[in-house]
Amino acid sequence: MKRFLMLFIILNLLVIISFWLISSGPLLLIGTITPTSLGNFLFALGRICGLIGAFFVLFQLILIGRSVWIERRYGHDSLAKIHQENGRIALAILIMHPIFIIIGNAIATGKGFVEGFLNLVQTKPFVIFAPIGLIIILTIVLISNPFFIKRVKYEQWYYFHLFMYAAIALVIGHQFFAGTDFKQIPAFLVYWIVLYVFVICNFVVFRVVMPFLVYKRHKFVLDRLTQETHDTVSLYIKGRNMEKFTFLAGQFFLLRFLAKHFWWQMHPFSTSAPPNGEEIRVTVKVEGDYTEELIQLNPGIRIIIDGPLGKFNKTASKKEKVLFIAAGVGITPVRALIEDLALQGKDLILLYGNKTSKDIIFKEELEALSEKYGFPIHLFLSRETQPDFEVNLGRITLQAIQDLVPDLQEREVFLCGPVDMMKALRIGLPSIGVASEDIHFEKFDFVMSKQMTKTKYNAHFF
Repeated sequence: MKRFLMLFIILNLLVIISFWLISSGPLLLIGTITPTSLGNFLFALGRICGLIGAFFVLFQLILIGRSVWIERRYGHDSLAKIHQENGRIALAILIMHPIFIIIGNAIATGKGFVEGFLNLVQTKPFVIFAPIGLIIILTIVLISNPFFIKRVKYEQWYYFHLFMYAAIALVIGHQFFAGTDFKQIPAFLVYWIVLYVFVICNFVVFRVVMPFLVYKRHKFVLDRLTQETHDTVSLYIKGRNMEKFTFLAGQFFLLRFLAKHFWWQMHPFSTSAPPNGEEIRVTVKVEGDYTEELIQLNPGIRIIIDGPLGKFNKTASKKEKVLFIAAGVGITPVRALIEDLALQGKDLILLYGNKTSKDIIFKEELEALSEKYGFPIHLFLSRETQPDFEVNLGRITLQAIQDLVPDLQEREVFLCGPVDMMKALRIGLPSIGVASEDIHFEKFDFVMSKQMTKTKYNAHFF
């Protein structure tokens, strides 16, 4: 995890633990162990689990809030990965919260588990919000598991996920109306109010307000669609004052098409051409219900754009020599980035893999760029034995990379392709001399794109 995020977490945890020790510290002084002292001790542990769990839930909103100040620093895929790990931590801690509270209360009062819970609810009615919110969170986490996510439709997952906001609302109500620590220390109450206001405002501004304002300023519409290959289509987006809408080649957008069956969905699409001040081009692999319907849209459909997002762009490039390795529709951000870096005079090599010759996207464009800027392109075909042009047969392997790129150790590498390919190359490239810090990729494994809409594209790949 990056230092800034780690520092943010540590500082907030220190504040939370400090206030907790002031208000609940006396409960930890067990001395002679009695049912009352043991119950109080467990009750105090339950309190800190609830407070820390609530903080990690708020941190989830920061991670998925698409905030410019954090996204540009760490990249969308890194934040998505942290979001997954943070979610597991939050869930584990939140589960411990009611367990410690109920058991502690039961031991201290001499009642059973169920009776102790009912007694707790009777004395503090708002406590009931906690288990309801926890059940909602558990349900959402369950259906977000890869085992289940393959078996539900995107619509089902989407609507279920919206209940997470209800769970957060219940947590807020439970904290402010039943939280003993808040009542004992007014400064602690102020801290949490500030934290909630910051997180919620941050979420609303960057997830709702900013995309709406950008749309109002530019009025994006689908201008036209062009067929690239038998199963890929490029969408061209235009709008007002496009020269003022800035992004970098290689970045991606979350697009919401304001048409029937589309307006409630937002999906990631990489830019497949560098910015030109006139239009945006994204390229889609047609494979699944969503994309099949998408390419049937008529020009003129309005589009809300969230972004640009991602760090897969020229700002990541530090060396003068660059190797691009792409496969399939992973060529889309690479196509844009190649032209951007070629204009800077960098020494480029492209290795591009596909199944068959008919799958090669932007073949003519890449050849024109190769001729104009003087960089070599090495094509690979894994399922064709007799192509009618010069090509490497098979997949892109470490041995092939070494054979075709003799100065590999002097280059930085931009990877873009299927997740399994990138994983293998990220492990393999350092073994043949590429420094780990010179390998650039952005694995935004947007599960919904593949398994819920039955498509095989995500932010940059299949």
